[in-house]
Amino acid sequence: MPYPVGSSRLWVEEMKYIDAHCHIGNHLEFSLTPEELLDFMERFSIDHSIICPMGSEIILDVRGANERIGKLVNLYPDKFTGFGCTNPWYASAVDEIEYAISVLKLQGIYLEPSLQGFPVNHELVYPIMEKIAQLNVPLYVHTGTPPYALPLQVADLAERFPEINIIMGSIHSDFWFDVLPAAEKASNLYVDASCVFVETALAEIIDRCGIERVLFATDFPYYNPYMVFSRFSLLKLSKEGKESLFHANIERLVRIGGGMA
Repeated sequence: MPYPVGSSRLWVEEMKYIDAHCHIGNHLEFSLTPEELLDFMERFSIDHSIICPMGSEIILDVRGANERIGKLVNLYPDKFTGFGCTNPWYASAVDEIEYAISVLKLQGIYLEPSLQGFPVNHELVYPIMEKIAQLNVPLYVHTGTPPYALPLQVADLAERFPEINIIMGSIHSDFWFDVLPAAEKASNLYVDASCVFVETALAEIIDRCGIERVLFATDFPYYNPYMVFSRFSLLKLSKEGKESLFHANIERLVRIGGGMA
């Protein structure tokens, strides 16, 4: 199994849990099958997951990646909601967004600038941002890997496109301390808290930006879920705060479930 065996979360509480970001596919030393993800969700009492592609296919086979995610959403509509990917270097980048959202019925777009090789706030990205705005879906950006997708670069993009809800995801590098000033610069930025390593920093983000802009996510299989849940367990949240963090916030941003008819 790609995670340690043992008890699930560090606490037991009756609540809906929606994982705002995880991956299915293959990427160097990481891989995850749909069956492994479903088993993980059962072990950790996660009701629903937003799935994204991973690895070389988001560079070399965007259409294949999106169609695979679309098929999984249709196969497990009660468990998975899909985000499609596009590569802004391709002439077909805008058309691929249209296909992913309008045809495959995916519910958002995923970019990984550090792997795809472009500065996230470069004008190269503007045409796909305009299409995302037209389709009224959120954008998820893998953030924190220099030099292409640092938090303040994502904030710059968010300020240029205030009509788009942008999720700063996988804040896993030494640049986590830029997450708070980035979120304060642009109110349309949301924080995927899966990889904010220091719980005091996460608590400060919640205090200064509001818990409604923080999303529960595991970024599985890249990170140990026990570390993710232990970090959340250290936050002193009310029942209403937990409901916002664990499911209500992402439900406001994304149409959960669905797929092709």
